[in-house]
Amino acid sequence: MSGKALDPKLAEILASIRATVGGEAPPTVTAEAPEVEVAAAPMVAPARPAGDGQTLEAFMAALAGPKIQAWLDAHLPEMVQAAVDAEVRKLMGKS
Repeated sequence: MSGKALDPKLAEILASIRATVGGEAPPTVTAEAPEVEVAAAPMVAPARPAGDGQTLEAFMAALAGPKIQAWLDAHLPEMVQAAVDAEVRKLMGKS
């Protein structure tokens, strides 16, 4: 590194990392350090969803998909037939 002196907090973090990598116990943290770390920690959402990574949208699609398909299988033929009959009646009435 260059001859610059490190920020005390940065030096403490680097010492902790070196101790962890070297297998030694990390140095004890001062009483004021947790307050500073908590205040400086950004409050952001995790980059990945928790659990298996499935989104709510995908979960609901998987849950509702079979039920919607069963409903369509039961009702769609009658709905299509009614729409076709209505169109045929309109065409027959106009001709």
